[in-house]
Amino acid sequence: MKNILPPQKSTASPSKSNRSKLKTTTDDKQGKHRGIPPEQRHQMIAEAAYRRAQKRSFMGGNPENDWYEAEAEIDQLISEPSELHNKPQH
Repeated sequence: MKNILPPQKSTASPSKSNRSKLKTTTDDKQGKHRGIPPEQRHQMIAEAAYRRAQKRSFMGGNPENDWYEAEAEIDQLISEPSELHNKPQH
């Protein structure tokens, strides 16, 4: 079983071998994620993927699937209009 460590804050980009595994969506490449910097989005996805593995006590599952599911979750969260932005100004 692989030892999965919690995500660490890093400004380093993924290694060449990881880049192909952790491809970002076309929207991210075009900067359509509500002004969220790519590094912050990446960190949010890493943390969400880690939480998915943690919920199952790091048993079974697939880290790559965790990443893709977390990516979809974060992208949806980022793309949804915030309630704060929808409240009328007084």
